[in-house]
Amino acid sequence: MTDSVLVIGAGVAGMRAALDLARHGIAVVLVEREPVLGGVMASRLCDDEETFDFAHGVEVPKVTQIAAQKNIEVLTMSDVVELNGTAGSFTATIRQRSRFVTDACTQCRHCHTACPQVAPNQFQAGVTLRKAIYTPFRGAFPASYVIDVDTCLNKPPNYLPCQRCVEVCDDKAIHFEVPLERKLTREIGAVVLATGFAVEGSNEPDKYGYGLHPDIMTYMELEQLIAPTGPSGGFVEKLSNSSSPVSVLYVMDDASRFAAGCAAAQCDKLISQDINNVVVLHPPKTNEGDRFTEFWRRVAKRDCVLVEGQLERVTPVEDEQLRVRYKDVTQPLSTTENYDMVVFTTRATASPRFEEVARTLHIEHNGSGFVKAGQAIGGVNATTQPGIYVAGCASGLKDVTETIAESKSAAIHSMRHVTVRAPANGNEPAISGHTGLMIDGKWQTDDQIRQRIESVLINLLQP
Repeated sequence: MTDSVLVIGAGVAGMRAALDLARHGIAVVLVEREPVLGGVMASRLCDDEETFDFAHGVEVPKVTQIAAQKNIEVLTMSDVVELNGTAGSFTATIRQRSRFVTDACTQCRHCHTACPQVAPNQFQAGVTLRKAIYTPFRGAFPASYVIDVDTCLNKPPNYLPCQRCVEVCDDKAIHFEVPLERKLTREIGAVVLATGFAVEGSNEPDKYGYGLHPDIMTYMELEQLIAPTGPSGGFVEKLSNSSSPVSVLYVMDDASRFAAGCAAAQCDKLISQDINNVVVLHPPKTNEGDRFTEFWRRVAKRDCVLVEGQLERVTPVEDEQLRVRYKDVTQPLSTTENYDMVVFTTRATASPRFEEVARTLHIEHNGSGFVKAGQAIGGVNATTQPGIYVAGCASGLKDVTETIAESKSAAIHSMRHVTVRAPANGNEPAISGHTGLMIDGKWQTDDQIRQRIESVLINLLQP
């Protein structure tokens, strides 16, 4: 067996699995396709002051923890293009695209100022702009700038028509002469697949003026506004005039358990910023179980107004407000009210890169674009290939609590196929001893399970 585990994807699930493995003395190769770690929640995971109140007390990983771990090799802008071998002895071929900027970068911003090419910042849902050379947000890791070669004027084969960034870089950190990409080989014993999810574009918001008015937005754009590293420093602002909204209508285009969890967390944040007029317009409840109901109860406890109904019209009016007409199923006539912002949920789906990854890893999907999991050995984490485990939303949409629990489980299963290279970091706890049993989304130690059994027996024996 080798001493390493390959983790594909550096969002919440991948980072949690990587940290648990590293703390247990396992070498980790963490592969991320984007130039920085964190996935969809990158800006929050890079902020040490973020408390993750919506995570119900589970330990959400932080990027600074990854950066401090000597047992984790971070490969950004990378994809696994080939995997050969069997559990305990895999050989992974990884293609890594060049950043064109070295670690000598001190983020002085001179290059950013000099660069003439502008593009939407995909790490802030396109609500802000960036240059061809950029860092997505404050506190991102890796910290050095990166060049988007597709936006840059130096895109091959037209090398070097623009040298503005090179000319102003006092650190001598920018090098266009390096190859576009390189291939790396790593010997690993197991794989944890954590490719996450994607937010699907939807025509539904377009019918109501999305894209035409800045204060009509999706919940992923709102997520970037309320992130501490976002364009407004974590405080919700109207994009139309930078003022604070007084009233927000949250339209649940998607009523899934996953979307309801996102809505609950964001409504919590809105009300914590003294936006007391928050109305959630939602379709009829689904039959997705008690967890869905719990999300709605949580929203209700924060004084949100829940309205079951259907949006009919959104019209911009004076004072940069939005006049909304919707049908409340409890009322005979449609309701018309003014709001400062209208936020839409849109359907989340499997990562668009999953099918390519599945072919590379020789694993099957479930027909809906997610990993086919739940095999006999390895339970919910096992794929159709021994030694390859899945965590988080790669096998289906989940909330943060479920994602963290699955990531811990995937890390534990993958340890069966590797040898320990180094002792656990003395400053961080190793994974607790466990029996392989998860209860209420948490791994239970032998003592905890024994106490549960004793409690049940005592209750049964009582007259």
